Amino acid sequence: MARAGAPERLTRGRTWSAIFVPAMHEPGSKILLGRTYPEAGGEEAERAIADLARHPATARFLAMKLARHFVADAPPPALVAALEDSYRQSDGDLAALYRALIDRPEAWESSPGKYRAPQDWVVALLRGMDAKTPLPGERIVAALKTLGQQPFFAPSPAGWPDQESAWLSPESLLARVDFARRAATRAGDIDPLRFLADVAGDQVAEATRFQVRNAASRPEGLALAILAPEFLRR
Repeated sequence: MARAGAPERLTRGRTWSAIFVPAMHEPGSKILLGRTYPEAGGEEAERAIADLARHPATARFLAMKLARHFVADAPPPALVAALEDSYRQSDGDLAALYRALIDRPEAWESSPGKYRAPQDWVVALLRGMDAKTPLPGERIVAALKTLGQQPFFAPSPAGWPDQESAWLSPESLLARVDFARRAATRAGDIDPLRFLADVAGDQVAEATRFQVRNAASRPEGLALAILAPEFLRR
């Protein structure tokens, strides 16, 4: 045990940032979720965290959060149950949980459903353009601020909302139209139909291809492709 006032790493040999400060520690047993943790200094927190990680509510929470982010705002209950079961059977192995998601057919539905949050949409746009758009980094950050998702400025420790209702509004859509037009104007010789094929493949509806193909100019066609339902969703 470290002397009073001197920090001791909560878990020796690991690179955690948490520290144990004996002078700030309340001695005696503690009760968390009905379980008693006898006095053990910094070891108390390790035991409590391990128990919380194995709690059924943790499995449910992570399964729902993962399924909601990658599949749909209201993911299929069977998918959530399968992910929860994977987490519990693997004793909280996150890699096993991710593999379970990839292996589920619900994760590979053909029709786009999840509405992209601004950061997701902008990053997908830059990847689709192979980052050839000359928009400087500060302009992209400024655009994300206008779109309502400025990097490192989440509204709470819980992070950004992950549901369509938080991002799909007339004001947000108008901001996306403005950004799409500016990005398309600066994109050079990117073929709008090629862009659509690269980012959405065979999910692109013929009506979308028609609108992009018959745009008045290449930049206008690219802007329409960026704003296509098949690209606004994934």
